[in-house]
Amino acid sequence: MSDSKVSKKVKQNDLIRHFEIIAKAAIKSNGNLETAAIPEDSLRKAGKFIELDRIPTILFSIIFILNFEDNKVDINSIAEYVKSNNLKIARYLREIENIEAKKLIRKFIYHRTNRDRHESLHDISYFITKNVLDAILLCDKSLTKSQEKVDMVTFLEKVNSLIEERNDADITYDEMIEEIDQLMNVNSELDLIRKVNYYKISDEERLLLLFVCRDTVNGDESVDLSRALGMIFEDATTKFRLKRDLIKGSSNLITYDILKLEDGFFRNDRDVLMTEHGLQDLFDKDMEVLINSKQKNNLLIAPDSIVVQPLFFNSEEGIKLANLTNMLQPDHFNKIKGILRKKKMNEGFTVLFHGSPGTGKTASVYDIAKKIGRRIMAVDISNTKSMWFGESEKKIKKVFDDYKKSRNNEIEPIMLFNECDAVFGTRKTVGSSSVDQTENAIQNIILQELEEFTGILIATTNLTNNLDRAFERRFLYKIRFSSPEIGIRKKIWLSKIPFLSDADASVLGEKYSFSGGNIENIARKTFMHEIIHGKAANRKDIEAYCNDELFDFTGNTQIGFRTDH
Repeated sequence: MSDSKVSKKVKQNDLIRHFEIIAKAAIKSNGNLETAAIPEDSLRKAGKFIELDRIPTILFSIIFILNFEDNKVDINSIAEYVKSNNLKIARYLREIENIEAKKLIRKFIYHRTNRDRHESLHDISYFITKNVLDAILLCDKSLTKSQEKVDMVTFLEKVNSLIEERNDADITYDEMIEEIDQLMNVNSELDLIRKVNYYKISDEERLLLLFVCRDTVNGDESVDLSRALGMIFEDATTKFRLKRDLIKGSSNLITYDILKLEDGFFRNDRDVLMTEHGLQDLFDKDMEVLINSKQKNNLLIAPDSIVVQPLFFNSEEGIKLANLTNMLQPDHFNKIKGILRKKKMNEGFTVLFHGSPGTGKTASVYDIAKKIGRRIMAVDISNTKSMWFGESEKKIKKVFDDYKKSRNNEIEPIMLFNECDAVFGTRKTVGSSSVDQTENAIQNIILQELEEFTGILIATTNLTNNLDRAFERRFLYKIRFSSPEIGIRKKIWLSKIPFLSDADASVLGEKYSFSGGNIENIARKTFMHEIIHGKAANRKDIEAYCNDELFDFTGNTQIGFRTDH
């Protein structure tokens, strides 16, 4: 390990150790934090990093340590930790609020159904934000600044990312609201935000409007209302009320002529889209750019926005991937298409990546796109399926239509069907349910599209046995991703955990037949090990995490981190 890496690791461990020293010293205070005997060196260094005074630094240290025992820390748990009572700790609520105001911790309110609900002290708990945790772990103060000024498109993408995190349960609804509010405050000078704030609309209407704005900027003329409400909100009453107000025309978004609804097959089956007035009012100077973005379908992922990690493969798939990458280079690809056209053969490049989970199938698609400068059109398979008759067929047809539009005057993008067995699976027998008949209709459309396909399509699957035979023959190339061999596993270990010795990486590579995905799981636990135990994991610790990972295959999964220290 280089001197610089050693130095950085020592600094990281020291910072974590200072927070631990402060928190442990506070235990003896009996809740009197003003007179607590806290080592001044630790207090000064920790306080300087998080830019807090004495009492807030002590409180932050306690919350920081308790966060590793429980996801959320309330007044009662702080009182129990310092062997005091709730009343004594309640004296420090102002200091805790100041820590929250600096975005070093977040507040969580139990059972809260809307933002106007009265906050009860017993319902409130606190937790350390991820960016602050990363800042302490990496000893990088700049990471505590969670938001920054951005342009309009980036702002909408950030809002969408927060909505997706809420939908995936990675953050709560309240966390999402707080982050979006902060993002809007930091970027209040943007024309879009200034105009949205001008409207007298509810917070829920504002969220829906921003969601529609993002999809509109990215080329979608309309948005499925039920999908949008389901993505944004978790409370069923809120979703029902918003949908009812939009359908009845009583929503301010309708009254102000910002949004309108398109009728679906059923009354509740609606798409929502921006009116001409809404487009003009909100985007004004960017109208021309907006129209261009619709034409070009900027839902595509640009190659320069793709971040790839080192990938390691067995020799056979490594050679096949290198050959495929070479063939998809724009010059080579155009020449190959020209030859196939003259021979009156199908010009499309359809490729199937199949193999066990965690072997790098999806990552390889992004790696290829990055290397050859092609955009990726990642198909959201779940969004192509609808409960309404005829809607799914329209959506899957639109996927291929959008792909064709995106190719105008552009380098051919890659259409990615990740986990394609969800739509490429074995077709159902005649006479089955209406759902099965709809899935068969979707597959028939895809098969027909593939017959006439002239672009680049890469599909990935872990379950080749589930693929319909008709789909198998339509893939020009099939590349199997096998579990990595011993030598490759060693390289992955060294890539994921750089402080491993060559000898330790060899032992781990030989002892455990893990995929790259498994090794990354273990690396993440090893990375977090330092926070919990204040020191880097050794090989014994890593092997313990390896054994936990093996339990995953038997159903006896070990959750969390090792405690036998």
